[in-house]
Amino acid sequence: MKKLVVIVVHLIFWSLIGLIHIFSWQISGLFSGGNTFWSISFCREVIIPIAIAVLNFYLFYFLLTPKFLVKKQYLRFSFWGILSSLILGVIGGTTISLINNSLESIAELIPSITLFSIIILIIGICGSVMNIFFKWFADLNYKQELEKKNLQTELALLKAQINPHFLFNTLNNIDVLISKDSEKASNYMKKLSDILRFMLYETKEESIPMSLELEYIEKYIELQKIRTSNNAFVNLTINGKMEGLNIAPMIFIPFIENAFKHATNKKTYNAITIRFDFSDDTIKFSCENIKSKNEALIQKQSGLGINLIEQRLNLLYKDRYTLKIEDSGDKYFVSLTIHLNEN
Repeated sequence: MKKLVVIVVHLIFWSLIGLIHIFSWQISGLFSGGNTFWSISFCREVIIPIAIAVLNFYLFYFLLTPKFLVKKQYLRFSFWGILSSLILGVIGGTTISLINNSLESIAELIPSITLFSIIILIIGICGSVMNIFFKWFADLNYKQELEKKNLQTELALLKAQINPHFLFNTLNNIDVLISKDSEKASNYMKKLSDILRFMLYETKEESIPMSLELEYIEKYIELQKIRTSNNAFVNLTINGKMEGLNIAPMIFIPFIENAFKHATNKKTYNAITIRFDFSDDTIKFSCENIKSKNEALIQKQSGLGINLIEQRLNLLYKDRYTLKIEDSGDKYFVSLTIHLNEN
């Protein structure tokens, strides 16, 4: 929390305390012939009580709370809190009695000292509550900022993982294609340029339109299909309307990239089946592929992206998503359902 906000909250608190004392002092003046500012009665009923309250408030705020309460040393906090309130209560009560010239016996002071001590103890506890609240709010902001930085770091790692492997293969394939079909090679180069633009700019946003994410996925699939003449190698199905739906960037691509790593036999029909279903605020995604026999290599290549995406899902859509992964002997299946709006 900003220092200015903290200062304003403190000023409002003490303004309210001051107004309560002044109001009480003015009411008492109605029965004693009237009060005037800077009189003895004003000093007795306003200045001294507030001064004692300020001392105890900030004793709790700056010393007792961080030293004992935050560290869960509750007995020590209670002991020193009561003791400080009692000592300041004695000082305040005795000072007020001396001003009134009414200090005749200690026994007569006990009721007023007790009441005074209880009041400033309550104000001291208010100091602790305010300190704890500011600390909680600061920790909450810090946690949110840390989560945001973690997301940015994880997304950067995810992009770094995809870039080298994907770029290497795509550029090699386009290079081979240039001599055979320059127009087609140019078209693929434009798709690659669009993908890189997406990764550089769109992924900086916390969320993007689902249409942009899907456009990126379609171009990614097209570039992957350069490596095969089998048009039925990948099957992409889209159902429902995606207008108005926003999603965190690059949520689905690690699963799709992983599917291409599993399905290395480019001659297989429907080796990869990808499906999107859109309805209201819900996105349902599934990806199934036939597995390669070289399982050791696949496991080594595919682990990082999936782990990162699960961490991102927990941070972005906690309790609002369902992820199901089935790894059988010959197939790999992923199902992801995301509810975009919080209930």
